[in-house]
Amino acid sequence: MNQEKIGAFLKQLRTDSGKTQEQLAERLGVNHRTVSRWETGRTMPDFTLLIELGRLYGVTVDELLEGERKEATASEKEEKAMEKKMVEKIADYTEKEKQMLTRRLNRLLCLGTALLALSALLQYMEWESPLWNAVEGFGQGVAFGLLVLGVLMTSRLGPKLLAAKRGIFKNIRRR
Repeated sequence: MNQEKIGAFLKQLRTDSGKTQEQLAERLGVNHRTVSRWETGRTMPDFTLLIELGRLYGVTVDELLEGERKEATASEKEEKAMEKKMVEKIADYTEKEKQMLTRRLNRLLCLGTALLALSALLQYMEWESPLWNAVEGFGQGVAFGLLVLGVLMTSRLGPKLLAAKRGIFKNIRRR
């Protein structure tokens, strides 16, 4: 796999489509410097982004990884159609994963907001009891933690944090 050839092909596809690096980056949800790194061959897009790039430019993932368009014979056309279906299934799965993560984050943020409101209410009531003070402090701490987690997961750090979490759990399972 020649990364420089792939990068040049990605650049050609982008310029042929009339998009700037910034426009493509915005469409894919990445930084424009990331697109630049792909096009210079320094890095490669993630597999899910390769699928999206293939859809966007009307090429297969295989063509992207080869760094050139291929002439299709009859059997290759059938293979291309099968690959397209497979890619669509993977993209649908990825979309469902994103939706599931979004629902989880929404629940966490709602729970954090509710706990913050509860602790504010307890503080407003000014009940001077060690139990209520503990509940108030616990609610504020958990609410703050959930809100910070929600912000981190919805930022660009989210995929990196998820990958790190998966790596940690893989290591734990191996032991």
